[in-house]
Amino acid sequence: QNGVQVLPAPDVIMHSGIIEDNKKSWSGQNEIIITTSFTQGSCSLTAYRVTDSGLQWGMKNRNIVGGVANAQGYSSSCYEKVQMLLSDRFQGFFMVPEG
Repeated sequence: QNGVQVLPAPDVIMHSGIIEDNKKSWSGQNEIIITTSFTQGSCSLTAYRVTDSGLQWGMKNRNIVGGVANAQGYSSSCYEKVQMLLSDRFQGFFMVPEG
């Protein structure tokens, strides 16, 4: 990310698709995306929540011809940074998409 904290558009599209495919268990309000940046000697984590407008944008552009490069209208209003607390005790569950 080179120091710029921007959530990539493909991440919003993937997140929106997962929520759309799992409406019974995912609401879109309680899930976050965590990005990792590796620099020489350190690792940075940033947490984002996709906004309602971002979820709508992601679902609209999920199957766009030519991929995300042809998607229009992506902006910083599609996500917001959220606070993240790191702990040695984890609660909840973690989902990782296959393939």
